[in-house]
Amino acid sequence: MIHDIVAQVASWGFGSFDAEAGKWSTFLYSLQKKARDIIPQTIRTEVINALSELLALSSSKDEYICQCIADSLVKIDPRNKGAVMSLCQIIKNSKDEKIRQSAVESFLNVVPEDAKAIATLIELLNNSKSQNIRQTISKNLDNVTHGDAGEHPTFDKIVNRQAAH
Repeated sequence: MIHDIVAQVASWGFGSFDAEAGKWSTFLYSLQKKARDIIPQTIRTEVINALSELLALSSSKDEYICQCIADSLVKIDPRNKGAVMSLCQIIKNSKDEKIRQSAVESFLNVVPEDAKAIATLIELLNNSKSQNIRQTISKNLDNVTHGDAGEHPTFDKIVNRQAAH
């Protein structure tokens, strides 16, 4: 019963995949916003399960919805591997600059918790063609590493290379 209620609230917040229509269906913005505000106040494990299910459904269907779900999920569970992987894929593959930027900002919520996430940020800093994304990562990476770039020897090289361009 609780699972069904949480799943319904998550569906109101992020929509659901309509197999017959072959597309992602969403609800009115006001309902989405209220549902997204309620989600963190519900039973944590049920929310994580419901959002993880929605994330698995949305990942190949709609990158904006996927980014929104992953953002909510990392706010509740910063170590959620599915959310972290989805954000990485969006950052690396999305053609939409705004979605990529939002995914980077969501991803920054994960970084202090995860050394692999710091390495991924350094890789993204090195490989991203987007000046906005590089600036966002650069601003936050020093805070994340607490000024100790020595732990990440490629950090200085990447920042210096970016400054030279």
